[in-house]
Amino acid sequence: MKKSLTFVFSIFVILLLMCTNVYALDNENRTDELKSNNLFTCNSLLYIDYNQSDILEPIMPLDEIRLIRLNVSYSITGIFSNFYSKLLRSKKEEIELTIAESPDWCEVTITPHTIYPEFTVGGITSEVILYISLSADAPAFEMDTITIKGIAKEKRSFLNIFKLIDSTEVEVDIPFVPDYLPNYSVELPEGSSFETPPQNLTTIPFEITNHGNAITSFHVEVDDVPTDVDYMVSPEDFLLDVDESMKTYLIVVPNSDFNQTESINFTITGKHYIYTEKTGESIISNITIFYDS
Repeated sequence: MKKSLTFVFSIFVILLLMCTNVYALDNENRTDELKSNNLFTCNSLLYIDYNQSDILEPIMPLDEIRLIRLNVSYSITGIFSNFYSKLLRSKKEEIELTIAESPDWCEVTITPHTIYPEFTVGGITSEVILYISLSADAPAFEMDTITIKGIAKEKRSFLNIFKLIDSTEVEVDIPFVPDYLPNYSVELPEGSSFETPPQNLTTIPFEITNHGNAITSFHVEVDDVPTDVDYMVSPEDFLLDVDESMKTYLIVVPNSDFNQTESINFTITGKHYIYTEKTGESIISNITIFYDS
């Protein structure tokens, strides 16, 4: 008896839906919105959220692939939502997830990019994973966003006669911050041996280039200088912007009794100009000074 009543009610609803859609099509003055939101069409609700703990730490360019967990929630609402959820219990919704917008220096993929939740009134949540990797020119500590778009497709009745569930789309912005990537080089003059006559001032230039992704503070430190040689570095501390180069100079003045060959080591260390705990690896270079009377 219950099955018969359900069948009769289904036929009644179908006839009403057909009449409603025919009326909407015949009335040219009605907007598309009103046509799609008639009494018998349910709305779909789509919500995308992300795990806050996945974005707390900056992302290191080149060396890291960051995984961000996304929760995609889907449900239907409307007068006939309970009836449609039972009617469509053997069917699945199709939700497409795409990267709507991201920086040029950011590579983003989402897995899976299509999910198939059930039609439910109470809602169902699916987890997908966003993979983020950054190129070397991602600007350090500058917040940016990735926009994820989700589209839930409409569901129509048998033979596409009328619309059961309306489509919907939603966008969410996921913020993130690139980490500091220290990267720099030192270029010495051709050859690394310099004749330095006693009591003569000899200037030895070397060029430092900042290949990193932020303004970098540099310090030059000279080691193993012979006791009979006076020296200075100019400048010893300086800032370089991204892709900027600058020459600094090692100036040596041997004492009057200098008459040998000696090695001098100098170390160049770069660090972020604000977050000084972010330090790169030191570069150690070597030159030779000599004088043979």
